[in-house]
Parts: sequence; structure tokens; C-alpha cells
Amino acid sequence: MNIKTQTIIDYSLFRKFFIFKKIRSKTFIFFLIFNVLMFTTIYLANQFGILNLVSTIILSVIQLLIISIYVIFNYYRLESTFKYEANKIGQIINYHFTDDNIKIYFETNKNETYALVKYEDLYKVYDFQHHLYIMNNKNVTYIITKGMYDGGSDLDLIDFLRKIIGLKYKKVRF
Repeated sequence: MNIKTQTIIDYSLFRKFFIFKKIRSKTFIFFLIFNVLMFTTIYLANQFGILNLVSTIILSVIQLLIISIYVIFNYYRLESTFKYEANKIGQIINYHFTDDNIKIYFETNKNETYALVKYEDLYKVYDFQHHLYIMNNKNVTYIITKGMYDGGSDLDLIDFLRKIIGLKYKKVRF
């Protein structure tokens, strides 16, 4: 296998992936389930006369306040991550897929540095409509633009990655 490709990083790529990652996080899913159960409990307690109207309103306001704080906190946390990653906007990254590893060239300030990523070290690969997100671990993600290959095609690369990493490959409709 000898496929080369190039990706130019833009803001929307980071934003889309970080929001996707946040929605799939265990914390978000727990928070969602907890709030649905809490609203259901308050509603049922009000319907069966366990709580009076004032208690129901107070508990609902407290719950809405907790939800608001959670959403605002996570929004600003994501925005700070985007600002931190903003120095990578416009960066050109070249990928060279071989049988053994991925050689990743970063073009910054006309200096070329590279990293070698072995396929067995890959954490997950997410296949979006126009991009592949290759995660080396939970914190390092490489973005590949589909359709810009030298020496292969989308299907060649995707089949190769599926064969090598198996169940870690996920097709995403987001």
C-alpha cells in the first residue's frame, strides 16, 4: 500500500469533531439520562400529590439551573479548546500510508517535521462524509480529507484501514 494525501486544517473540521466527541462522551450521556430521570420523578411526584406546586417549581428551577451551568461550562470549555487549536488553522498536513505505518508531515513555518504512527497504535477511526478522523489516542486526532489521494482512492484506504484495525473503524452520519 502506498497512498499519499494532503489536508488543510480549517476551523469547521475541529468544531465538528470536538462537538461529536463531546456528545458521545460518557459524562454527557450520564448527564442526559440523569436529567430525564429527574424530570420524570418531579412530574410523577407532582401528579401523585407527593409534592405541592411550589416544591415542584423550585425543584424544576434548580434542575434547569444545573442544566444551564453544565451547558455554559461545556460551551466555554469547547471554545477555549478551539482557540488553543486555532494556531493549526491553515496548516498543511501530508499523510503517507504504507503497509507498516502512517508517516505524517507537518508543514509549519517552512520546516517539515514528521511523525510515525503504527497501525496497531491507532485508537479509533471515524469515517465522516468528507473526512476521516484517525485517533492515535483519546487526545491526538489526525484529519484526512477524502478524495485527495495520490496512488489510491477512498475505497482503497478505507478497506485497508478496516482490515488492519477492525472494530475500531466507525462510519458516522453526523
